[in-house]
Amino acid sequence: MRSLRLLWMGNAASSHTERWIAALASRGHRVTLYSFTDPVGDFLSRLPGVDVESGGVSAGVAYGSDGSVRKAVYLKAVPRLVRLRRIVQPDVCHAHYASSYGVVSALAGLRPLVVSIWGADVYTTASRSMLHRRIVSYVLRKADAVLSTSETMRRRGLELADVRISVVPFGVDTSRFAPRSTTSESGVLTVGAVKSLESKYGIDELLSAFALVKRRAGDTRLRLLIAGGGSQREELGRLAMSLGIEGETHFLGSVPNARVHEIHQELDIGVYPSTDESESFGVSVVESQSCGVAVIVTRVGGLPEVVREGVTAMVVEKRNTEELASAILQLIRDPLLRRKMGTAGREHIIERYDLNQSVARLESIYSTLSGLSPTPESP
Repeated sequence: MRSLRLLWMGNAASSHTERWIAALASRGHRVTLYSFTDPVGDFLSRLPGVDVESGGVSAGVAYGSDGSVRKAVYLKAVPRLVRLRRIVQPDVCHAHYASSYGVVSALAGLRPLVVSIWGADVYTTASRSMLHRRIVSYVLRKADAVLSTSETMRRRGLELADVRISVVPFGVDTSRFAPRSTTSESGVLTVGAVKSLESKYGIDELLSAFALVKRRAGDTRLRLLIAGGGSQREELGRLAMSLGIEGETHFLGSVPNARVHEIHQELDIGVYPSTDESESFGVSVVESQSCGVAVIVTRVGGLPEVVREGVTAMVVEKRNTEELASAILQLIRDPLLRRKMGTAGREHIIERYDLNQSVARLESIYSTLSGLSPTPESP
């Protein structure tokens, strides 16, 4: 397809933003990204055909409560986006997260406008009050196209606005997120997760289940890898000590995007015990499967949607420590099942969640909408 000029509104520090924009730029599209906050590093600005504009909002405001009145500072972006529209003259504008970037994009009158819902915007923010619900509904109705990463979240979006919502899942670079090339010689079986240390992701459940597994696994040598930063780091560290698993538990902190695949490749079993319905997709679950890792997920949000229960993954109920521990033990004791699930998971991701397929779907939507572009304005 022809090269497009794209105006994106989204978090420059998000690995998902980086992944999408890098893929679009590699296909010859020109992307201007507006982010409330500064990017972390210069990855995006070094990409040919990519420009990044920052609104200078502090991380404390941007990552604070969705209902915080301090986020009214976002409205300062409206005139800036109007100016960017005149300069960039985009074929398509794309806002990520309906309750923030979507709001300012709609108020700026950007057209044609794509709005991607991400999870907390339609689950958490829209549930705070009738006003919040109306704001999110307004944004969805103003959009020329609304995108969701999962069918589960699409249904939630339809509860807020009677609009057409297309599913375009997050894709994974299956050439980078691939099974490790050599078998571990350490004799240690590694259980773990690549996830932010926030309450909705159930890392406390993983620690509690691992403690049970340690007591029941006999002589099996185990370690627990947890990659990700977050507000619960100290609390979870204390929990690991109280459970007596501090020696086996390794908190790796935030891992650079370029190294995330290496963590997945170290895992024998990936465990994602999220507890909140706003876990609408589960990128880490997809990445683990792409690396040929057998996974365990909870029956929450979009997690069951990105696996094949009993084939690529085991699915357990949320906040059920005993069931989670039993699932981990089953995979520990049955290496053949682990390998079969890992192989099936890799095939499943290549078939349904390869990044190139997702980008091609997005390009198709952009191509259709680019015919709605307003007549270019004079600078």
